[in-house]
Amino acid sequence: MAATTIGLDIGTNAVRAVEIELGDPPLIRRMGQVALPIGAVVDGEVTDVGVVSIALRQLWTQAGFKSHQARVGMSSARMIVRTIEMPRLSHADLVSTLRLQLDDYVPLPAEETVFDIRLLDGSDPKSPTVQLLFAATHHDAVQPLLMAMHGADLKVAAVDVIPAALALALTHPEPDENDGVDIIVSIGAGTVVVVAARDGESLFARTLTNAGGRRTTERIASRLGIGELDAERYKRLGATEDSASTVVLRASAESLDELIEEVRASLAFYGEQPSSQHVRRLLVTGGGSQLAELPVALSDALGLDVECADPFTHVRIGRTGFEPSDLPYLAPYMAAALGVALGQTRPKDQRLDLTPVARRASRLPGARRMLVGAGAVLAVGAAGALYMQGRSQIATAGDQTAVANAHLAELQTQIEARTVASGVTPSKAGTAASPEAVAASVASSNIDWIAVEKAVADDSAPLGVVTSGFAGVLSPSGNVALVKGPALPGKLTFTATASGLNIVADWLDIIAADNRFADAWAGGFTMAAQPDGSAAGVQFTMAMSVTDKNLVVRGSTPEVKP
Repeated sequence: MAATTIGLDIGTNAVRAVEIELGDPPLIRRMGQVALPIGAVVDGEVTDVGVVSIALRQLWTQAGFKSHQARVGMSSARMIVRTIEMPRLSHADLVSTLRLQLDDYVPLPAEETVFDIRLLDGSDPKSPTVQLLFAATHHDAVQPLLMAMHGADLKVAAVDVIPAALALALTHPEPDENDGVDIIVSIGAGTVVVVAARDGESLFARTLTNAGGRRTTERIASRLGIGELDAERYKRLGATEDSASTVVLRASAESLDELIEEVRASLAFYGEQPSSQHVRRLLVTGGGSQLAELPVALSDALGLDVECADPFTHVRIGRTGFEPSDLPYLAPYMAAALGVALGQTRPKDQRLDLTPVARRASRLPGARRMLVGAGAVLAVGAAGALYMQGRSQIATAGDQTAVANAHLAELQTQIEARTVASGVTPSKAGTAASPEAVAASVASSNIDWIAVEKAVADDSAPLGVVTSGFAGVLSPSGNVALVKGPALPGKLTFTATASGLNIVADWLDIIAADNRFADAWAGGFTMAAQPDGSAAGVQFTMAMSVTDKNLVVRGSTPEVKP
């Protein structure tokens, strides 16, 4: 059987995938898309891992994909794609050199940056320097995408970049053409990707988050006082006899003007690059390119020929389940996913991959390592289960719930084992006393529990973590006379709620850096939900040791601060 690969594009409004059979030309065997609710993906980044996992499962079922491995594209606003010139070195030496010079190329902390490079086609082998395509983004922009794939039981073959994928899908070698580049403008709901490309290569890219189709929807919703779903319906209807038609037209016109100005600024920015070339034409794609007046408006404003790009020109179409008459409607939406799949056609050392190769160096406690691993998968499964109960009839609901419960049991067992080993006695449900009662019961035992509660609150407030149900336990070392060195005179347990698992992880970092606490552990993860079924956050329990920084002299009265 011929080799196949699947390219996946996780957009603002939908997840889309294309499976191709490698060949010359490639053959599209399957493709499909599944809609996403508002807020699941924002500015090109996954924000609701559970919901995206559900959509991916549904997409794989509906499209009939057999393989559970896919190349994934991303177009985060925190992503940088550009060409750079470096001395001719081995790939390993180039990566090592760039790692030491990242500050010169990206406005991100080096230890939090994921990057990759590849040699551009056509580089002169005799030149002492090489032209490289450089792509980089923040580690935290990639992680939720990987979690969503894991939650859908899918394996990531590579994390490609959408600008490179669009260049590969929409531009092709044209030896008879004069030098110059095509500018691809991919207009999505949440992001607009502007790419300077030639012969299948992305030479420059810019991702915009203030000119996508969502801006029009938000304007209509605000001015008509309606929800975004109704506003989206009005936007798609366009000019009608409805009294809201004037509002819709004005909002669309304002968004179009913004888009034109952003594209104009991107062209000017590209023109300032040392390696820039003259622009031959503008290719538009994405859902926003369906606006009838867009090509003419862009052409008039920018003085360029504008064409609606067709990603299916250089591929064969197999028995995908779609009729030939459907292809013009699918073309604007499938370009990115097709390009991601086509990335597999490049030699192995010529493929970009922003999959983190190692966990970011940090002072993470063991609890966070478990949280980002098993706990992350648990949260994915639990969120998916809640979503399925309220809004979906996907047949795999039972399987996902079972997976979530298994991870819950595994995580809880690990935490309880650690808890027993460290001497922490978890508080039982219903027995947690108020902070005042805890303070009164142990005030004579050298720990200022009111100060402890305030310290927890100070660490929690910046991230919006809500805490309750404090219960304090005195350790044998609570006597001042026995305290020597880094003593752990007390234990503290309480319940907490955070808006997301990444917030829990960041909060654990803050707790770990606070010398008033030690050995912080989180467990019992559940997804709290509002009455309407939408996720409110991650609820969990915390256990931590209280250090000697919280001791008071025996017989003194702790100062109770308001």
